[in-house]
Amino acid sequence: MRTLTALLLISLAFAVDNLYIAVRVESYDPKTGIMKVKGIAGSCEGKSFNLIAKPGMDPEQIEKRELHVLIDSDHCEDKATYKILER
Repeated sequence: MRTLTALLLISLAFAVDNLYIAVRVESYDPKTGIMKVKGIAGSCEGKSFNLIAKPGMDPEQIEKRELHVLIDSDHCEDKATYKILER
């Protein structure tokens, strides 16, 4: 029983939560895949940060649009960079 408890505590310590957020894309560089965005809802509301998307996406489909994405973090910070896990 102690082994099981220890394994559960270790797995919780290394657990990484992801965050599903709504953002407005301010600009997008198709060569690098970097989007400058502003959070528009939830815990990221009002924060400006960068998202890494797949390079080569059409800027006209992304810029000045609202997106809902899953990022590789459980919080948002101004001027940070996060990777998009799902869109």
